[in-house]
Amino acid sequence: MHFKWYAAIVVALALGYPSLCLAEDDPQSIIGDVILCQEITDSSQRLECFDGNVRELQRVRDAKEIIVVSRENLAKSRRNLFGFPSSDAPFVNGGSEAEEEKIEELTTTIKSVGGGEGHYVLTLENGAVWEQSESGYMTEPKSGESIVIKRAILGNYMARISGRPAFRIKRRR
Repeated sequence: MHFKWYAAIVVALALGYPSLCLAEDDPQSIIGDVILCQEITDSSQRLECFDGNVRELQRVRDAKEIIVVSRENLAKSRRNLFGFPSSDAPFVNGGSEAEEEKIEELTTTIKSVGGGEGHYVLTLENGAVWEQSESGYMTEPKSGESIVIKRAILGNYMARISGRPAFRIKRRR
């Protein structure tokens, strides 16, 4: 049991996501205190330090003031949130350390098409709904076609379906 906690703490620190900690009392200091316990040379004091800090860590976890997220789950969340303004939030991107991991484009498949000419609404295979945000003629998209959505300037997004000309698109839900 203690190994799982220690592993979770190490994973959280290794991932470098300080903003995942949401407690009023800085949970990062609790994690730091747990790690500092290993420097105590007296066995009984070290055990007392670990026990006390792990109890506090468990309290903030149970109160949902701190969470630990795997890299895999964080990457999945980033892909699912791509296109929302909150997808730039530090808890999604991991702060400045994860800038190289920020998603700049998404390649997926169209699940269904709604709307009509000049105003298509596309549901993607992950359930995300995107809407054509500039009117204009384009070949009607079809279910099963590949779509690439890229970040553009000023918070905009551009989409290209099966290699055809790009168009502006916005995330609806």
